[in-house]
Amino acid sequence: MFTAVIIISGFTANIAATLTVNKIGLQIETVDDLKKIPVGTIRKSSSAEFLSNNSVGFKPFETTEEGLAALAFGKIDAFVYDEPILKHLIQANELEHKILLHENRLGTDYYSFSAPRTSRLLKQVNIALLKEIESPEWKNVLTAYGLSQ
Repeated sequence: MFTAVIIISGFTANIAATLTVNKIGLQIETVDDLKKIPVGTIRKSSSAEFLSNNSVGFKPFETTEEGLAALAFGKIDAFVYDEPILKHLIQANELEHKILLHENRLGTDYYSFSAPRTSRLLKQVNIALLKEIESPEWKNVLTAYGLSQ
């Protein structure tokens, strides 16, 4: 009887966990799914612009830490922002047990530097960036954030 209770308990827990994971996974498959839940992002960010352009209402936060705290305490159901920053802050603040980083990417942002064409620093910056991108350390950073190819 004891063994039967353990097996039935394990089976029930397995079903409940599967249903919970499936429910979480199905909640956010497209941008339209975000329209159905409370969402947060950083005020005046590219994420805020993305959500606005897609008619997704959101609660604006001043800092990423405020947004993640609201997510961890259930004040919002999703927080949309730059993936590498979120990964770092979730790990640094040991929030892995409270916050799940969703696998779906909603958009891509590109970052750049600008300088006058006549700047003497432009060549130095380009060379430094190329050296960094080719370094083993950069590949390790990409791998750590799940961005390696």
